[in-house]
Amino acid sequence: MMPEYSQPPTGGGAPAQITHNRSPGGTTPVGPTTSRPLDHGTDGRLLKDNLQRHPSTRRKPIGPPALGNRIARASLALLLCLVALPGSAQETEEPSLLTLEQALATTLANHPSLGQAEASLRSAQARSDQAFSSLLPQVSASIGYERSSANSPSQANGVTGESHGLFDTFNSFRFGLSASQLLWDFGQTNNRRRATETTEEIERDNRDLTIQQALLDTRLAYFNATATQAMVQVALDSVANQQRHLEQIEAFVEMGTRPQIDLIQARSDLANARLLLINAENAFELARLDLNLAMGVTGPTDYRLAGDVMPPLEGENDSSGQLLEEALASRLDLSVVDLRIQSQDHQRRAARAAYWPTLSAVASMSEAGSQFDEMAWNFGVGVNLNWSFYQGGRLRAQVREADAELSALQFQRDLVRQQVHSEVEQARLAIRAALSAVEAARESVALAEEQLRLAEGRYENGVGSAIELSDAQLRLTTARADMVQADYNLASARARLLAALGRDW
Repeated sequence: MMPEYSQPPTGGGAPAQITHNRSPGGTTPVGPTTSRPLDHGTDGRLLKDNLQRHPSTRRKPIGPPALGNRIARASLALLLCLVALPGSAQETEEPSLLTLEQALATTLANHPSLGQAEASLRSAQARSDQAFSSLLPQVSASIGYERSSANSPSQANGVTGESHGLFDTFNSFRFGLSASQLLWDFGQTNNRRRATETTEEIERDNRDLTIQQALLDTRLAYFNATATQAMVQVALDSVANQQRHLEQIEAFVEMGTRPQIDLIQARSDLANARLLLINAENAFELARLDLNLAMGVTGPTDYRLAGDVMPPLEGENDSSGQLLEEALASRLDLSVVDLRIQSQDHQRRAARAAYWPTLSAVASMSEAGSQFDEMAWNFGVGVNLNWSFYQGGRLRAQVREADAELSALQFQRDLVRQQVHSEVEQARLAIRAALSAVEAARESVALAEEQLRLAEGRYENGVGSAIELSDAQLRLTTARADMVQADYNLASARARLLAALGRDW
């Protein structure tokens, strides 16, 4: 059975990349190697309550209009895959198939990084509310009780109007209510509020970036697992062919028409083919573990991949300039840098405003007395002007710091633009190379199959050698492995271009 993807996850992961190395023994293992993913993704059902932006800063929503329906259909299909059959039906059940759409829906529902990003967004929203509260009236109430002496220099009268001893004490009750309202501070508080509101937008884009990254990781891990699954089939075919060759050669050797060394060669080839199968099966198991990690789930890996591929992207053959223009307009990491520049500019303005005074209005009302039935009330209103003329150069240093941070962010924006250009160009070139490689690999497989057919015929007719037959089988296995690699390269390149362009998934 497939792992229960609806369970809460315990970790996240990065995709693996398929590689294979030809060895003298004829093995071409395919295994995962870590690759650095792009920082992109999209949103999903887990975060649907916060996907809409504030009206003043609303951007193009992530995902197509039918996103909810797609996730619902994928989740329903996933649940059907997880239904256990009773009795002996479970023992004979074929491994469940996992589609790419199901894998993406599972990621959206389970990956812990998405919940972490959502929590960070809620934290930023709370900080924005805190900053806005500084512009509103501040009201406080107080209640006090004290028992103290009431000595005076003349000792003529006490609290009750009668003479008392030096150590006599009396009750004192006080109830107070005060309010204050900031009137003007040269934009210091308002700029801090705008900076925190911009930070909220930054966290929203970071949340969307986390979603995009998680989905890219899942796609790459899915294609890697699909490739290793195909390599298992290549290895199985190689073992079957080598076993057939061994049986044929054994018969020829028994009849005395072939030397003993041909039998040793056939057994060696079969052993190498079995080693290739062992390595491929282990790589497939590891690839499924990586896929589980990318989807944010834990559990068994006794499932198979449906073998979904990445369809051609609209405009993937466009010029570099056209693709770059689209990426610069859509990439969320560029939006994050621009928002950080805005936020830092507000912080810089707030730091400069601290040079000037702040004006606020105050009002208070109190009631006090020594007895609850003998209380007197008072009230007062006024204005306060506070101006810090000198603080040891702290304000000037804060302004210099804000200016420097703003300059650093502007350089960072240039760096991100260069990275976007590089990622788009790399993905575009990778697709072009992969398309050519797929065509070449198909031709290579067809030629290798024909070469093996001819080599088998020559050997059966006694004009071919065991080495010729072994070389033909090795070429076919290598050609098929190259075909698997080319298909993986094309699918992963398209997934990376999709992320590099910042397109909705």
